Amino acid sequence: MIIKIKGKKLGALMMEKCIEIAKTENLKFLWLTVWEENKTAVDFYFKWGFEICGHRYFKIGKKIDDDYMMKKDVSA
Repeated sequence: MIIKIKGKKLGALMMEKCIEIAKTENLKFLWLTVWEENKTAVDFYFKWGFEICGHRYFKIGKKIDDDYMMKKDVSA
């Protein structure tokens, strides 16, 4: 069975909750990694104010993948 989740605004609800928790915990930044070729996800994070601040390389089998490291200032 396949359940369609995209377009249901669940990502926005989860992001709002993450930001709320970060502010409650008095954190300065939210950090995440995302596969650089996942344009939909990267665009989603840009929309939420994240910026690319580095790369994370990791090996899966013989393949080396590259993720963006992204952060968002939540101290304001």
